[in-house]
Amino acid sequence: MTFQGLKKVAVALLMAAALSMASMAEAAPSEVSVFGLPEWMQPLAQRSLEAVWAQIPSDHSRAGRARLVTLVAGRLFEGYAVTSIDVDGDDLIVTFAPLEAGAWKVEVIPPELPSPLDEWFAGDLTGVREALSELLGTLPPAALSWCGKALEEEVRRSVENRIPGWATSLLFRSEGVSWSLELRFIPRGTLLLAFDPRLSSTTLPVMLLRTDLKEDVLERLEPLMGLPVAWLDHHRLRVEAWAGERLRERSVVARTKANVDVAFRAERISAVDVSVESHRYVLWAWAAAYAGTKDRYPEVGIHLGRRAKLFRWWEGELYYEGVLEMEDFDLESRWGFRWSPWGDVWLGVETVHPGALLWGRLSLGGRVGRPYLWWRFSEESDHNLGLGYRLNEYISLELHYDDDDEDSLSFRAIGNL
Repeated sequence: MTFQGLKKVAVALLMAAALSMASMAEAAPSEVSVFGLPEWMQPLAQRSLEAVWAQIPSDHSRAGRARLVTLVAGRLFEGYAVTSIDVDGDDLIVTFAPLEAGAWKVEVIPPELPSPLDEWFAGDLTGVREALSELLGTLPPAALSWCGKALEEEVRRSVENRIPGWATSLLFRSEGVSWSLELRFIPRGTLLLAFDPRLSSTTLPVMLLRTDLKEDVLERLEPLMGLPVAWLDHHRLRVEAWAGERLRERSVVARTKANVDVAFRAERISAVDVSVESHRYVLWAWAAAYAGTKDRYPEVGIHLGRRAKLFRWWEGELYYEGVLEMEDFDLESRWGFRWSPWGDVWLGVETVHPGALLWGRLSLGGRVGRPYLWWRFSEESDHNLGLGYRLNEYISLELHYDDDDEDSLSFRAIGNL
């Protein structure tokens, strides 16, 4: 084959290789092996050489086929030279070497975030600069003309595993004899647009908490607005601890020696559930209305308690509870003691006035969004109980039973104040 003929064939092979580089389809089983390139570059070079190798007629001489591959590879893979080609029947083995080793400097520029979010992001970046420096190695800058897109994809995969929710932007710059890679970050995917804070407590009035804490929750979490949901979910535990720190400084929490637990669910409109539980004082107030019975009238009640640790994991409470019936304003007073063997399970005993009857008491649950049960039984074998569901901070619905009533079964709606 003449030199001109060789050039025409090489041009055709270059076009085939270029189409292979641009194609995202899976390559056929390879008969081509590539050596001397970084691992992340090898699939790209191998796919291109497979396209070239498939277009070269097999009736060409072994030396002619090798010359064609060498010519095409020299044009196609800038920055690298073919140092050896081994043709063994239908198999091709190509070894490359860089024409000039590149000297790279990697600069990672994080987004501007307020404290402590900038510290979280800096923690995510640990090892990124080193990983990119290793990825680039001595890559010849001229090779960026054909492997730049593959490099961007490799960087994206490497960084996204560490920092979800952020897209990467690469900028290559020549600095005399050296080159630099500048890595920046852009939010992508679903962003946080608003919060839905919900406060709950089984020991303190929700109205008191909302006045003192709700604005603090929104103010504390405001820096999260506009950030990627995936990244915030990645740091969910840090968000919860950070939000809780501010709330624990509030006066109502400090005075009542309360524990604050924050549950954060990262979404476009993120739910923030704040539970405030005092291990020293208990204060409830409620109003209730009945349906399905003629024996019950609306009532209001208050519960005042003082808690203390009995053992390392047991809690006890001395309490007073007053229930005022709104029809004739009869007041029932309950003085008692109860203890919790675990969680939201409470067992107790109380004396009720007027009458001086002794009652046993059991309660299970009581958290927002969960069912609950309570049961009272007297020394004279009287029983009353309630099975209900706490819809939100303010409203509970309950199936109520009292064997002293003519209509022993009724429905009760309770407003938690």
